[in-house]
Amino acid sequence: MELADMLPRTIFVPLMLINGFGFINADGDSFGRLENIAFDLQTQIQHLSDQLNAQNIKMQNMEATVGQQNEKIEALNKYCEMKDWLKIKNENDRVENVNLTLKRDSTPDNLDPSLTPGLHRKKRDLEPRVSRQKRLILGEPTHQEVAFYAYMSSHLASPGHGQQLVFQTAVTNVGNHYNRHSGIFTAPVPGIYVFSWTLAVSEGHYIYTQIFVNSNAVGATYTSAYGVNNVRTTTGLVVVQLNAMDVVSIRVNMNGALDATVYSNDYHKSSFSGWKIN
Repeated sequence: MELADMLPRTIFVPLMLINGFGFINADGDSFGRLENIAFDLQTQIQHLSDQLNAQNIKMQNMEATVGQQNEKIEALNKYCEMKDWLKIKNENDRVENVNLTLKRDSTPDNLDPSLTPGLHRKKRDLEPRVSRQKRLILGEPTHQEVAFYAYMSSHLASPGHGQQLVFQTAVTNVGNHYNRHSGIFTAPVPGIYVFSWTLAVSEGHYIYTQIFVNSNAVGATYTSAYGVNNVRTTTGLVVVQLNAMDVVSIRVNMNGALDATVYSNDYHKSSFSGWKIN
């Protein structure tokens, strides 16, 4: 008897499957089935990878939302502090009443010499504070200086739809109203503001972005280096009227096509800036 006749005609190959162990007959159809199993595994891995990327994007958006809520809380705290104005106003009203009484009474014998200088001095000290707090509480424009300029500290690979862009390096931040951790600017006072954003994309790629005031898109850009062997940049500019506590941010378009790496280095700065003009 030859050695070939002593070997079993069928060889079983153990395979580790996702749902346990199985044995596949290594005859003529086995390798085809192995290829199908390998393809199915690759498909499942890709599906899981896509789900992971989607979850990462959701986490980034949630972190941005938390940052936005923290800024609103801080702004509300400042607003509560403005209530001190009521105490100041009451104090000022008392000074005014006494002062008017002094003016109406022209009889020197009825005046208290020790009272008059103190009242006038108190009124003079309180007037600027009352005026400023009143403008803030009533929502009237002020001359407060507001300006910021920030850029991405590194490249951003494959941002997702709806992702909020963060410009981490704040070169200028007058008033500290731009949050470099969330990418959100919060208007401290009502007025007219100018915002500009510049994005650079890598060769052969493109990206659609929008600028949002609260939940409303007020501007958009399309940056494309598609079909060229170079980095391209695009700048968007908007002029908007904001109320106090309005928030402004740059986001990737939810619906537009997306295939990009946002560049930011010594040669191409992807940036976000804004300033108050009135």
